[in-house]
Amino acid sequence: MEPMSRFFNMKTAVVDLSDGSLEVLPLSRDLIEEKMGGAAVNQLLHSRYAEAFPLVLGTGPLTGSLAPASCLLVATFQSPDDKKLCHTPLLFRAGPELKFSGFDFVVIKGACSRPGVLCIGDGTIQIRSAEGLRDLTVPKAEATLRRRDPAAHHFVVMTGPAADQGSPYSTVCMGLGGSLDKTGMARWMASRNLKALVLNGNGGLPFGEDHLVLRKRMIDRLAFKKKQQGARYVLKRMSPDGNGKILPSRFFAKHLACYGCPFPCTSHIAPGNSRRLGAEDHGFVLHDHVGFDRLSRRFGRDALPVMNACVRLGLDPAAVAAFYPKNAKMDDPTQDLTSFLKGKEMDPQPGNGVLPGGISKEHYRLFGGGLPPISVSGGENEGAGWEKRVAAAMVIGICPVFLLLFPNLKIEEMLRFYSPGDANAAFSPVALENTIESPLSKRQ
Repeated sequence: MEPMSRFFNMKTAVVDLSDGSLEVLPLSRDLIEEKMGGAAVNQLLHSRYAEAFPLVLGTGPLTGSLAPASCLLVATFQSPDDKKLCHTPLLFRAGPELKFSGFDFVVIKGACSRPGVLCIGDGTIQIRSAEGLRDLTVPKAEATLRRRDPAAHHFVVMTGPAADQGSPYSTVCMGLGGSLDKTGMARWMASRNLKALVLNGNGGLPFGEDHLVLRKRMIDRLAFKKKQQGARYVLKRMSPDGNGKILPSRFFAKHLACYGCPFPCTSHIAPGNSRRLGAEDHGFVLHDHVGFDRLSRRFGRDALPVMNACVRLGLDPAAVAAFYPKNAKMDDPTQDLTSFLKGKEMDPQPGNGVLPGGISKEHYRLFGGGLPPISVSGGENEGAGWEKRVAAAMVIGICPVFLLLFPNLKIEEMLRFYSPGDANAAFSPVALENTIESPLSKRQ
């Protein structure tokens, strides 16, 4: 067995939306040994097809593995805002679903002549019609899509009415969980007439016999407590001023974790626990901690229905919060937010969204602009520590939120899951340190 086949399919797909053509290329072992995977390989592939301004989807060597929080898929593209490169993390099951579809990296270029859905699975990629999905709320659009082929929609990344109507504040959504896209992935998709990405994984890849033991030891050592779980805990960690208290425990229906993660850092907010969410829907998954934190600073507890409306419309809640004064009120959030769908010019309010800890604004946007700014060291190099930890996660395929929440977990420990069967130094912590400098060096 090729040692790399324990971690990759060794396949890259290049799909042209204009004519539906698909080219499947071998993934070079030399490239993996040099760049490892994830954002670093995405960046190189993006440069190869730069004239087409592509969207590159990529997995890391640990994506879909037995390593904790191995859920990451990285979407790399040129931001419509400043024309600079961004690496947006897509979590939940996004990464494993792509890798188990038979591809490690997918380069998407061109544009659909009509609204389309890109379906990736079983070693093939097809463009299907998105007829009837435009301007539907995200839950309704996804339900419609699933009814057409219930067995072939394992994981959906979708744009909402905001992107359909050209809003500069749109964001992609993963079901009821929104996303961490705050730099324009939804606008990239809308500009190419691409309504949704459907990822259909099937099976998996083989992993080492010692991985179960490694995983158990690592999780046991984390020793987190039940009361530390859920979105509220993350909000407290990223808001030392106590803003996380804005979300009492009674609003939670269930805590949720991404693929392979032992720590549930998201929470489902049930409509029955907040009279203003509306009994006609199923609530939302509080996955965008930064977006909700910004909303809660503007709306207090009324941030719950506003967040609910943002998820359904495919709007970035952090952007919405920037335009409202403190203690703002909305009688009907969905109706009140229609001005954002139309891209109405508004003046942002001061004092919202300041990054703590010296994190570079450029590097924060480089990684999607939505990761929680959680302290990982508390020292003078706090910003650099956050950036390097996130960059490492984005290369090896591990959820960056998980690595930020557990700063005592060393990257070298994660690399124990990555041993292709020889003593090649390309898989050492030193090599990873060199590799992450590629995404961190500059925003192109």
